Amino acid sequence: VCLVAATLAVTTYEERRATVDLGSLGSAQAGSVCNSPLPSVVSSLRTAYLSGRSEGPSKPAAQDQSVVLAGDSTACTLLPGLQAVGPSYGTQFQNGAVLGCGIVSGAIAPAYAAGFNLTAYTDACQGEANRAESLAIERYRPSLIVWASTEEQSSILVSTPQGNKILDSGSPAWEEVMLQRMKTRVDRFLATGARVILLLEPP
Repeated sequence: VCLVAATLAVTTYEERRATVDLGSLGSAQAGSVCNSPLPSVVSSLRTAYLSGRSEGPSKPAAQDQSVVLAGDSTACTLLPGLQAVGPSYGTQFQNGAVLGCGIVSGAIAPAYAAGFNLTAYTDACQGEANRAESLAIERYRPSLIVWASTEEQSSILVSTPQGNKILDSGSPAWEEVMLQRMKTRVDRFLATGARVILLLEPP
């Protein structure tokens, strides 16, 4: 009876859970997913963090605030440490990152080495980023979304009626496209009811 009741409760919750529309979805390629850190790794980092605090953990201002960390490998690298220190500040950091893919950078301009295009995999990046972020937001319903990626600094490949065109990083055309993409994505993040923090990258 308990098993049936639990199954019905979970199924009903999943059916009623609001969906998030961040654009077309892609199927993640092997090796592109940012794997969530092992609990043992987070626990070890948390122990080290707490042992280095002479005053002990501070009293959280809010309890169990859900935070989704979105972005590329930058976000993935930050995730274990943030998950370790988050509970001391009443936050639970969740994974919405994809390795090698920016949030709105899409396809990166070709970069060839020995006749091989090192950025060819980014053709699928926008769909993969959309999927990872959508799933994380739908599952965790965050009150805060943290944007952490460096790919938005790269030259990009865009489709035009005349065919594909490269927009060089820093050019007026590139800046116009990237700022519009970022504004659109931030607006969609805000529409979920979450606040948004965009992390600046160190030099």
